[in-house]
Amino acid sequence: MASGRRWRALMTFSPRQALAELRLRRAAALIRRSGLFDAAWYRGNYPDVAASGFDPLRHYLRTGAAEGRDPGPRFVTRAYLDRNPDVARAGLNPLLHYLRHGAKEGRGADAAELARARVRGAGLVPLRGFRAPSAGPSRVTLLTDSLGPESLFGGVATAILFATLLAERRGAALRIVTETRPPLPDAAAAVLRAHGIAPPANIATEFADRRSGDARDIDIGDAEMFVTTAWWNTANLLQAVAPRRIVHMLQEDERMFYPHGDLHLMCAEHLATPGLRFAVNTRLLCEHMQQDGLAREAAWFEPAFPTASYHWQERAPDARRRCIFYARPGHPRNLYLRGLEVISTAIERGVFDLDRWDIAFVGRDLNESRLPRGVQPTLHQGLSWSDYAALMRQTDLGLCLMYTPHPSYPPLDLAACGGVAVTNRYGRKRALDHYSANVICADADVESLVAALADGVRLAEDDAARRRNYDAAGLNRDWQAAFRPVLDRIAAG
Repeated sequence: MASGRRWRALMTFSPRQALAELRLRRAAALIRRSGLFDAAWYRGNYPDVAASGFDPLRHYLRTGAAEGRDPGPRFVTRAYLDRNPDVARAGLNPLLHYLRHGAKEGRGADAAELARARVRGAGLVPLRGFRAPSAGPSRVTLLTDSLGPESLFGGVATAILFATLLAERRGAALRIVTETRPPLPDAAAAVLRAHGIAPPANIATEFADRRSGDARDIDIGDAEMFVTTAWWNTANLLQAVAPRRIVHMLQEDERMFYPHGDLHLMCAEHLATPGLRFAVNTRLLCEHMQQDGLAREAAWFEPAFPTASYHWQERAPDARRRCIFYARPGHPRNLYLRGLEVISTAIERGVFDLDRWDIAFVGRDLNESRLPRGVQPTLHQGLSWSDYAALMRQTDLGLCLMYTPHPSYPPLDLAACGGVAVTNRYGRKRALDHYSANVICADADVESLVAALADGVRLAEDDAARRRNYDAAGLNRDWQAAFRPVLDRIAAG
């Protein structure tokens, strides 16, 4: 009976569509029989798939394999393609090729290859460098994944600011080395200017492509200091320089990027590296890490929000109010699904007067959606830094969730502009009113967050009260002052 229904469904397609669907179903059946596709593992390792609601196997067949994703823990796409470049050149689905031909031809990868491919897939590739003559000027090098528009918010931008000020403190030149994409010219200078810091006269940039066997080596000076932005590029660099010459900008509990397993363990081991120094974004995160015995040699800083970009902006008395939801479906720690529940419940219960309030989503990978009562949120994605700051200045209320101990930037961006932010508690993160009374923390359950949104609406509509909170906020406004304790600690050795 079920088979008959499936065939009748095919009859609704055009002949070409029916043939494509039939091939997809046959491929899916072959993969299911193999036992090499693990739907639960696939959802857990690719949270964007879980958030999308797509069938995991169909996602793998349509786009996942082409994106280099693994179907489960027992088949590593990268290892198979590395061993079989003819399959890669032909653009074939590696698992289907293995099941149809490769297994009979002895093309499978051995256990050591699988392990090496998993490590490479995590971005762990030793940095290829050579010792440079020490006669030249001293230098500070920032090592990060990329320096493109998608990277120039939050953590990477903060690292650019820190590396620049560290170079200035040391009287050194500044270089930025990227590992996954060539750096965009002038990108770092634009970030610096947006935060009130004069760019150095010349910022050198290089591309050390960790994905290519043809990548050229980079020179490493004897007196050079390095700033890194993630545990994986720090681990890559440790193959070439001593821990004492590295400052790891720790801006999240990076263990939380992974389910409990090999990569979680490797990350934790790295964060306990003896002699490695850390500059930790916020006291809350530093205390969280050190209670687990990690980031032992750390100094923390609180981020800054220069008034050139983040300030109170007067609006017409009859202007419509705006509530934003910081929505990133591909980043599980931002609790996209919980945020949708909260916004939808708040609309259903009349928390927002829809004659006066607009709803907007701000983030990445967003699709058009419809909320209760016919509300269709405006989507803001791919914003430049200046456009993002302008949106924050024109926003009254935001729901900005972060299921980690770090406060995250969006609630503080809003507070720095006089807006009201609602966020969730996590671990030591119980309240954020030491930054601003316009930041409301609540437990992460739906009822608590809806109640906090209702409080947020009342405060956002009371312009006098939130202006007082804005004027009394304890936010840093100057990056030089924000980083001074960390720079002093590094200078002291």
